[in-house]
Amino acid sequence: MLLCERWRTILQTAKAENISIVEFKSRISFAIMEEQRNLSMMNDEELENVFKSYNSANNKRINTQRAVKKFRIYCKNILNI
Repeated sequence: MLLCERWRTILQTAKAENISIVEFKSRISFAIMEEQRNLSMMNDEELENVFKSYNSANNKRINTQRAVKKFRIYCKNILNI
């Protein structure tokens, strides 16, 4: 299974502990929700810096200001934050 570095530690821990796929899914879901909550608590400037670092690390060219706006809409409509 391929996972990005952010979530790879959860997979390695799950393999070491020999947990079920349901428990693994629960841990991944929790980690993703925590990351989204942490991002939603940032102000727009901090969030834009996160997206800029993502761009440089992954050689992407997304519009960071647009990404911030879209993320705020996502938080409001989907996460109800």
